Amino acid sequence: MTFFNTWLSHILNTIMSNRGISVIVPIYNRLIYCERLLKSYNVVNKPTIPIELILADNSDNEQISDSLKMITEKYNVKYIHAEKGVVRARNEGSRNAKYDYLLFVDSDCTLNENLLIEYEQLILEKEPACAAGKTVFKGKESIWWKGIKDMVYFYPFRWCEWDINITWAPSCNLLIRSDVFNAVGGFQTVLTPKEASEDVDLCQRIVNSGYEISKCPKGIVYHSTETWNRLTSILSRFFRFGIGQTEMIIRHKEYINALPSMTNMFWLLILFILVFSCFGNWTIVLAMLLFIVVSHVSFLSVQFIRYHKSTTLWSLVMHMVVEFFYDTGKLLHSINKKHFFFLRNHVYSDEMVMGLWRKNVDEYISYIISLIIITILLCLK
Repeated sequence: MTFFNTWLSHILNTIMSNRGISVIVPIYNRLIYCERLLKSYNVVNKPTIPIELILADNSDNEQISDSLKMITEKYNVKYIHAEKGVVRARNEGSRNAKYDYLLFVDSDCTLNENLLIEYEQLILEKEPACAAGKTVFKGKESIWWKGIKDMVYFYPFRWCEWDINITWAPSCNLLIRSDVFNAVGGFQTVLTPKEASEDVDLCQRIVNSGYEISKCPKGIVYHSTETWNRLTSILSRFFRFGIGQTEMIIRHKEYINALPSMTNMFWLLILFILVFSCFGNWTIVLAMLLFIVVSHVSFLSVQFIRYHKSTTLWSLVMHMVVEFFYDTGKLLHSINKKHFFFLRNHVYSDEMVMGLWRKNVDEYISYIISLIIITILLCLK
């Protein structure tokens, strides 16, 4: 009887309101991925509440836009055109949405057949302000992707399965109630047109406004690995993520101080090397070059000793490479913003704090080892 009353109330609420799910997909070119996404949408199990899919095209190529229009007509979904930039596309999609729940999905994703059913059940039970689903990466894996896929940066894609309080979730599978979305100001630009950390920023504002991010672990979206497979794509993404990290520190002022990262030490020593080489102090220059080489080798060795049972040497090398680009983006953007974040790190979970602490311990050990080795070499000389 209670179950019947709940469903009856649910049906009445749906009839009396604009209760439903608007799936919003920002897209820039990506015709092939668009077709895949709409095919998956076409065969999902339909919930009892109404649904719609809005394709927010922010490409600047008229021919591609015409092709996208034809695809949307083929699959009977809504097409809108937005200004260039994924943030503008998502916001324009939300303004054109008919229903009071906005489900943001990326264009290089496909939908699990029960995705909308799972979100409907969550809406019926909790009427969440915001909810995070699970993202599973799927497809061919390049050697570059294999080296990074287990990094902590990808934990947020499956946080909804963990026993933690979620403080942000990736916007490739993120449900937000429209009144909450509008109340916090929607997505805001961090780095136009290719954004970085705009979903971190939005979720931070949602949490800071007193709302909770619920979990929907069975609400699954499949993210293609193809858009992550190229090395240039990976490095450019992490460079932008570093810029986003700086913006989060500036905007939200929630950070902890830590030791200078290997990347920051690298650039600091390069600066000193340039200065001392101008004065002809070649012994100091050589010592600093040795410190750069030895510290990185020491750090890699310490990391391998700690994690060799759970990861490969190739993964650890790739971790160092992408973190170099991440920290470089963060450092350069902080200088550009006249803040110079040499020690600060934005934190959004206890797990991140612990991970940063472990990394700092390994870096500290590496610095000590390097100083000892260089001191011995200089004494022998």
